[in-house]
Formats: sequence, structure tokens, C-alpha cells
Amino acid sequence: MRVELKGLLFIALGISLSIGIDGCAQDSQRLFLKEISKKSARYESMRQTEKVILGSDKEKEKIVLLNYLFDKDAKSEKFIISIYPDDEKLIGGITLEGSAAKSLERIDKSSAKRYTAGIVPPWFVSYEAIFPKKNLKKFRLMIPDGRDEKSIFFYKERRYIVDKKRIGKIF
Repeated sequence: MRVELKGLLFIALGISLSIGIDGCAQDSQRLFLKEISKKSARYESMRQTEKVILGSDKEKEKIVLLNYLFDKDAKSEKFIISIYPDDEKLIGGITLEGSAAKSLERIDKSSAKRYTAGIVPPWFVSYEAIFPKKNLKKFRLMIPDGRDEKSIFFYKERRYIVDKKRIGKIF
């Protein structure tokens, strides 16, 4: 009888601890989501940034950072494309769903920082690329990589939605 009582006490203690830990986890999750939504302007540019590493070995490797500047009222699709080391030929070969850029212009670091602060390192070279408007919610930016092409997908709308009514619930 005494062993059963200890077992029940142990089980009750375990259940109490797990409920307490679960409650703390939900509180920390709420605080985390609140912090993200407070600083959402900072994270907005990161949401539309993708990284591509081209090349087969470290010596010939190129790193390309693509930052989509979504504007629902714009008549074109605008990107800041940053690359290290610089390769104008590679940048000129990038297409959006098969369409070449209408305008491709190298921009100075201060202009690029306006859009990419904290995302693009200072030793990268940045270009502003303007492509024809696409009436798609999801589209591909294609980067030539030797014999192949790498496709990177971008979205005009958010892929994930935070529902404030369900913040504390686990999906």
C-alpha cells in the first residue's frame, strides 16, 4: 500500500511539473510573438530575402543575396541583388519568369542600406533590378549557374499568418 501511495504521489508530481512547464512555454511563446510583431518593420525586409551560393568549390564560389521590394501599387517588380565577389555578367543573366530586367543599375552602399540594412554585408556589391510586372502571387527569379539555372521563389503575399486569437494555442 505504501509503494502505491509513493507511485501516485510521483505521478501527481510529474503531472504538476509538466503542466507548469507547458504554461511557461506558452507564456514565452506569447512574449516572443509580441516582440516580433513589435519589430515587424525590421523583419519585413528579411521576409523577402533569399540567399544563393553558386559554384562547385570554395575558390570559385559566388554568394548572391536577393531582396524583393514588394509594392502592391508598383507597375514593375523591383529587387536589390547583392553579390560577392562582383560579377556583372552573372547579374545581367538573372531573369524573372524568363523575362530579362528592364533596368539593371549598380547602386552605392548607402542606397542599398536603405533596403538591406543588417542583411547584406558591406563588402557585397549591390544592383537594383527592375523587371516587368508579374500578375502572379508566386514567381521565380532564375539565376544562371554554369550549365544550369537555379530557381528562387518569391511571394507577393505572406506565406505564414500569425492569428492573434490563437497565439497561445499549439497548432
